[in-house]
Amino acid sequence: MPERRWVVFSTMFAAWSTIYMCRRSFTSSIPYLLQDSGFLTTENIGMISSCFATSYGVSKFLSSVLSDHTSATFMLSLCVGLSGLCCCLFPLAGSARLLCALWFVQGITQGLGWPACAKILREWYPRSQLGRWWSVLSSSGNASSALLPVLLAYFHSLAGWQFNFYVIGAVALAMSAVVLMIVKDAPESALNREQQLPLPATESSHQGPAGLLGVLYSFNVWLACALYALLAGVKGATGDWGQLYLMQEAHRPETIAAASITTMHIGGIFGNLSLGYLSDLIITRWPVSSLPPTTMHMQTTIRKWHCVSAVVLCV
Repeated sequence: MPERRWVVFSTMFAAWSTIYMCRRSFTSSIPYLLQDSGFLTTENIGMISSCFATSYGVSKFLSSVLSDHTSATFMLSLCVGLSGLCCCLFPLAGSARLLCALWFVQGITQGLGWPACAKILREWYPRSQLGRWWSVLSSSGNASSALLPVLLAYFHSLAGWQFNFYVIGAVALAMSAVVLMIVKDAPESALNREQQLPLPATESSHQGPAGLLGVLYSFNVWLACALYALLAGVKGATGDWGQLYLMQEAHRPETIAAASITTMHIGGIFGNLSLGYLSDLIITRWPVSSLPPTTMHMQTTIRKWHCVSAVVLCV
């Protein structure tokens, strides 16, 4: 069983890295698109980014519900494959409107990925270890984002910006087949379920309204949403536009600008790993039902502001 877990997790790690490469392929190519495409402006770039963000947010919300009723492995494979197909089609689109439509579809497909990963992790790993494995898997996105600006700068110098999208798309299409062959929704035995910590008897008695209303009535959820919105704004402004700013306004060389964005994502790796270990430590020492509200708020706040601080320091 442990060996099988490593195989499944390694495949998921590679798959999520590939998904993130497809997502970041556009933002990391913004300087080259403005320079070489011949029809894109900064306004068009903003519209394309907004189309992706809108469809991604809606899709991720709906996919979290869908994951409870379908195969998580199929969802993950579909996400990787369709994301790669969108990347392959990107250089063929000849207008800003087509690119907006294509990247809107990309956002929908990307929304399938993380809910599927979360469901698979929950089935394969005990609750006491879920935080650290969750953080390691999440850090794969930071790892691919750290490497991508440097790789795309090199590929662009060899064959142009179109080549970047074709390479990433081909890798994603191949990874889609690998996920379908290797990853399983749950282990064959009930070992993982036996290791799950039982829910305290008092926990269910203190729950609010069931289902979606229970989530919407949770103060902790709204606090996390507000902090995550702040994080997304800072991270998006820095990650999406930072390289372009350094090249056009600060007149930094292409490689230096790309390396600067890389440092932000390297910081994200350490932030993910440290906070994943800390969350497991808190859950192990204090059951969810007995965890003081101030401690839960502090944990959420520390996690979000730790990431925000890392982004600001990179700037």
